[in-house]
Amino acid sequence: MNSMSLKEKAILAIFVVVLLYLAVAGLWFFRQQGEWRRSFKAYEKAKKTYLREKNSIRQRNQWEEKYEEAKSAMPSFTAVESTDTPWRRKIDDLAEKCNISIANRGTDEQEICKGDIYEMPISIRGFQGSLEAIVTFMHELESGRNGIFAVKEISVSPINKSKVFSGYLRGDMLITCAYMRDAQEAASNKKGNVKDED
Repeated sequence: MNSMSLKEKAILAIFVVVLLYLAVAGLWFFRQQGEWRRSFKAYEKAKKTYLREKNSIRQRNQWEEKYEEAKSAMPSFTAVESTDTPWRRKIDDLAEKCNISIANRGTDEQEICKGDIYEMPISIRGFQGSLEAIVTFMHELESGRNGIFAVKEISVSPINKSKVFSGYLRGDMLITCAYMRDAQEAASNKKGNVKDED
């Protein structure tokens, strides 16, 4: 039954071994190709990051100029000066100008330091006004003409008088006011006060 000669069996064995080597080489090649693709994607991502950072470094002077410009426009207080009262006064003036009535406003939290910038959160509870007045008030806050304010949270609901919509809204909002602290100015003021006492 076995009519294959020894020579034919040797050729068949060599053929099978070659096929096995080709299969292993093919698997290795496809695995390496997948690794190469992953490495290439990582390289492309690192290259983009490098170019972006290099571009940022090249534009450092422009960023510093913009920072100094924004810094000069930002209100500054001494290290010991209270900030909540001036900000609340500005918010009250803006609300009155925009025909918004505020039932209660206060500072629930302490000022937040973010590098050179400080933020004072002020919560406004129970404000009332028309939709147009509220939008005008928020625009005035965000425009930056009266200080650097940001509306962080707002909730608004209609005021129902006898189940008829009166056209007025009421709600609450959280506003943050940004400013800087001038530590050198506070130190020089303290030195001046000591000399005056002498």
